[in-house]
Amino acid sequence: MRAITSRRSLGDRRFDHDYDSREGVVAVVETSAGHFPTVAFGDTYLLGPALSTPVECEWSAVLSAEQTSDCLLDNQRGFLVSAIAASMVDWALGGTLDLPEAASDATSDTAPAQPAERFVHAYLPLAATRVAGQEHAARPGRFRQAGSIPVPPPPLVFETLAFKVANDVAGKGNQLGLDVAFYEELGEWATWLTSYRIGLRSTSGRVDGEQFTVDFSYGFHWRWAARFLVDLEPFFYGGIEGLSPNRLFIMGLGPQVGITALPEGWIKLPLELGVHYRFPLTLFSSEHGFFGDSIRSEGHWLQFSLGMAFM
Repeated sequence: MRAITSRRSLGDRRFDHDYDSREGVVAVVETSAGHFPTVAFGDTYLLGPALSTPVECEWSAVLSAEQTSDCLLDNQRGFLVSAIAASMVDWALGGTLDLPEAASDATSDTAPAQPAERFVHAYLPLAATRVAGQEHAARPGRFRQAGSIPVPPPPLVFETLAFKVANDVAGKGNQLGLDVAFYEELGEWATWLTSYRIGLRSTSGRVDGEQFTVDFSYGFHWRWAARFLVDLEPFFYGGIEGLSPNRLFIMGLGPQVGITALPEGWIKLPLELGVHYRFPLTLFSSEHGFFGDSIRSEGHWLQFSLGMAFM
């Protein structure tokens, strides 16, 4: 609630978010029954285990910091359950807040006569929960009049520098590489990203001699989970084969598929880990020209990568 508009840097926002989630933020909940202060924690702590031995939450008693946090967490959990239940009851009643007579009494101190309506009156929020000190003056009416939508976070854009090690599954060689990649969201599809990747490759252990190539790819990445990407990256490459005077210039293309992990949220290091399959297919050589005798498979490569992701 606070960090979403406080910083421009995504890293700073993450820090603010984690701090507020852990320490709690004094917020104000608005229902038809009035404005109520509460301490809001983040989901990791809200859904996590208790911090200390359960106690009776008597606020007049002397409690330790851990016991106080437990009581505040219990209070928030209870409110969330009540608010969800109130929204379901309100739906079952046909939307009490949308009734003309309810709009005029939305902020009154007089509770409805029926128990179900009193429950909705007490626990159904009229507006998005706000940080104390940032709430606006209450306005009568329905949710869409008093509520607000948080500003969305910036699009996911980051760069990676990765070291690659690959082996041909048939044992025909090994490969070392260094890649630079640029990722960004695919328009409004937040679960999809695209990338531009430029890499250098050195291949040894081949019968035809060593290869030194440069490749370029434009990839598509599906966010299978928050920190896992499923990758499909067609690539184009070109370079030389052999270091003798009879060396060849080669060019080709192929697909690359695999999985990339970005475990920063687990280990607090901006790493990129990847496992991919590559199938380079040469289509041109300086000896035979395009196609014809130049067409050949360069192997079936299983590639492992370790890099740094700069978000």
